Amino acid sequence: MQIALLALARGWSEAETLHKAAGLIAVHKGDSSRYGSAEKRARELRVQYRYLDGNPAYAPSIPGIIGLLDAPAHDLHGAQALLSIQAFGAAEDENEGDIATLAEVEPTTEIEPTTEPDFPHPYPGLMAEAVNAALGSATKPQPELTTLAALIGMAASIPGTYSLPNGMRLNLYAAGIAETGAGKDVPLGVARSIARHAGTACIGLPGSGEGLEDALPDVGAMLTDVDEVAHLLAAVNGSKAPPYLVSLAGNLLRLFSASAREYTTRALARVKGREARSLQNPCMNIIGFSTPHTLGEKLKAGNITDGLLGRFLMARGRDNVVPQWTMSAPDMPWEVERRAERISEAGRNPMGIAIHHKAVAMLKERQIACSHKADAADPTGKALLVRSFEKTFRVAGVLAVWDHPEAPEIRAEHVLWANKLVEASDRTMLAFVSEHMHEGEVQANAAKVRRALAELLERPAATLSKQEAKYQPASRVTRSAALRRTKLAAREFDAAVEHLVALDELAHEVDDVPGPNKSIRLLHLL
Repeated sequence: MQIALLALARGWSEAETLHKAAGLIAVHKGDSSRYGSAEKRARELRVQYRYLDGNPAYAPSIPGIIGLLDAPAHDLHGAQALLSIQAFGAAEDENEGDIATLAEVEPTTEIEPTTEPDFPHPYPGLMAEAVNAALGSATKPQPELTTLAALIGMAASIPGTYSLPNGMRLNLYAAGIAETGAGKDVPLGVARSIARHAGTACIGLPGSGEGLEDALPDVGAMLTDVDEVAHLLAAVNGSKAPPYLVSLAGNLLRLFSASAREYTTRALARVKGREARSLQNPCMNIIGFSTPHTLGEKLKAGNITDGLLGRFLMARGRDNVVPQWTMSAPDMPWEVERRAERISEAGRNPMGIAIHHKAVAMLKERQIACSHKADAADPTGKALLVRSFEKTFRVAGVLAVWDHPEAPEIRAEHVLWANKLVEASDRTMLAFVSEHMHEGEVQANAAKVRRALAELLERPAATLSKQEAKYQPASRVTRSAALRRTKLAAREFDAAVEHLVALDELAHEVDDVPGPNKSIRLLHLL
């Protein structure tokens, strides 16, 4: 990506760029599986050039960057550091003590503005490399979903030998929300590709909680991808969920935090020699997707307070993305592949993650802010915000490991980006609860109202009260009778009735009866 940016700054054509960069592409010799073949790197450069071409927002603003192409090859790769310096605010230079205002590279202007609440651009460096390469080859680019998926792939590449000072590990759960056919395959492929280059086991959804335990590695990381995450999220406290799904969801619930300690599997009494296993720091990571309609139908606010959803990061995909013509297959940049391999190599021994003193101050401030927000929130928001700080800490740790696998240190820029991501995730989740989950509950309650009305109208006349018998011949049911039948709270019942009225499936009317201020509300199925 650096070469493409610099070439565009010099005004070179695509052909000129490929010609001038030919020597650089062939610099690395020997292990082509580690660095990537010259053909692969040329193909990457072509995709990156075409993706950036014509987007003025990508024009580099760092002084002296145009002259970098005239530097030796090994110095050119140092441009990674220059291009990685972006603004998440003002950062104090550790050695000089100066305050430098850093310029942020904005995303392409060709994609319509997102409805995602202030979702951050990819973290500069290798995450941005992976995301931009994927978007350049995607028929329907989904920047937010791809950024989230890249983060999960990065987390899944980090084994349990890496630890934060409090013993916590860096595994993450994430859910992407997008309509069918909106372009979820490319983000999923990004997560898998990054994780696999670190040697991480990548599996689909296991058939049961027991199957998941059998697949868990000791100390190592694992990535589970879930095509329809709504069923899994709803299973934790869903009374009608299949037992195997309840068992699986329960294990995933425990495994989010179990990475910080020893995890004991179940014992198989009927299988000779199969005793319970004790796994040290198993790091389970999840990337899942769902459509808004399915997730809204399956979930209730209780899944945040009591279940898995509060442990997830969430991003919303863009609707009605205009397809872009592409003839290139998704291909992970070799720099990303190599870094994943380095993390795997460095993680063979226990590795503590340090925290810069400025990052410590920021994390303390974030912890207090989350606590204050949680205290002022309703039960759903409180449970969500309680998990926010933990997720921020983990995300910052992932960025630190990927910046320096052999000596990771959480710095201010890591915390700032992690804050922005988790805050956007929180807003997305709360907005989804308000918009879709509430709608799903109303729809379910509306079905109960319809069923109750039909049952009451079919009751034999002998079982009806005098008042009910008066209205049954006209296919009317009193509100009070229907309310008792559904066993809903009055507010839930009225919301369901209004929903049916809006759909022209129900009418309500009032019958005035003798007496002061006396009237009877009637319901009538259409």
